[in-house]
Amino acid sequence: MARESGWIRVDAEDETPPGVAMFTSVSHNGANTFTSTVGSALHGSIGYDAYFDGTHSSAYGDKSLGASYANVYARVYFMFHAGFSLPTATGMALIQISSGESTVCAIMKAQRQAGGSGLPDIIYLYTAQGGTYQSNNGSFAFAADTLYYVEIHYKQDASVGGVEGWLNGSLPDYSFSKLNLDTSAQPCNTVLVGNWIGTPNAACDMYIDDLRVEQTGPIGAYMASGGGGWLQGGYWWQSPASSHHRLWTKSHDLWTPDKERARRRRLCQI
Repeated sequence: MARESGWIRVDAEDETPPGVAMFTSVSHNGANTFTSTVGSALHGSIGYDAYFDGTHSSAYGDKSLGASYANVYARVYFMFHAGFSLPTATGMALIQISSGESTVCAIMKAQRQAGGSGLPDIIYLYTAQGGTYQSNNGSFAFAADTLYYVEIHYKQDASVGGVEGWLNGSLPDYSFSKLNLDTSAQPCNTVLVGNWIGTPNAACDMYIDDLRVEQTGPIGAYMASGGGGWLQGGYWWQSPASSHHRLWTKSHDLWTPDKERARRRRLCQI
């Protein structure tokens, strides 16, 4: 099938033979692994599998952008495979924009807040310059074997810098925006996906696919290049002749060429 196009993308589908070479590096500790497998594919036939042994936290890949940039959007798809479990009040990373691996510009995290063990039910967006922003405690519960995507935006600026974040492109309950900070001292050059924070309390897997990085956005949902209107998640569409994404709010219908032609006819009548 056609793959997404874009400025920077990391997709196991593009690797021959299958591997993790599209990442600048991968990291894991203990018996954890970060590999490409057929079973972890979220689009296409091959994806990345972050396996956790139940006693160690790190299994992630990082992608260098090749230079420092002042405005970066990064989006990735993920899925918690059946059996994924976090202890209560334990957080984990999903995606991070940073300077190198250690200096955080923006990070999206998920945490298990409710009692017992299980999947995360709270989402955090954090920046060192402005603090932490979160969804309501327990307001969202992830489900096993369910496809999600997260996107974060980091902007370096003396007065309108800051961060934005989205879960499945949702507005407004699971979106975050803070663009009135002084982030002038911190450009970014690296994107990380996976987890390197909290430790799952059982052997489990997190599947990762379709990392895409752009200098303009939001990027929105996965769009196979040349697909001409295929929609995942109900929030974003792409016309066949354009690489630009447009917001299609409050609709979960598939965007089709017929609907695009009808939209253009309406515009001509205005």
